Amino acid sequence: MVFCVLLWATGNKTMDQKVFFRGVNHITVDTKGRMAIPSKYRQDLQDICHGALIVTAERDGALLIYPKPQWLKVEQRLHELPALDRDARKIQRLMIGHATECEVDANGRILLSAPLREHAAIQKLCLLLGQGNRFELWDQHRWSKYKESKIQEEINNEEVGEVLKTVNL
Repeated sequence: MVFCVLLWATGNKTMDQKVFFRGVNHITVDTKGRMAIPSKYRQDLQDICHGALIVTAERDGALLIYPKPQWLKVEQRLHELPALDRDARKIQRLMIGHATECEVDANGRILLSAPLREHAAIQKLCLLLGQGNRFELWDQHRWSKYKESKIQEEINNEEVGEVLKTVNL
């Protein structure tokens, strides 16, 4: 109870308080692999995870950026997948194997490791897409190709259509 009062009094948030990351942000990654977190997200990230982020690989060729507390929940679910399932092992290798902890520095930047940048073909110009509890980071050229080929395909996919019916848009 004291913890809840302290959070309210200090203005701190937790992921349970429904901080959602939304929108598209154009990002530049420098030659050292540093990228600045958009200023509109920095305070929420400081409040919910003290700037501790986990960056990992995503199967479509992007990077996923999670506040550490949210990542720990995802990681636990990944560990609970059946060990003898080949597809489960593939996703575990990809996501857990590439998971890298990053701290937001005093200038609001994080350092993306070379293997992560290589996985996502990150050069310089990128898009940071808010996805609710996480971000996706895409190389701008890769995103354009993905958007052209996959999004329309997925919209037309009957299974996705059934899922969307439950959302009640």
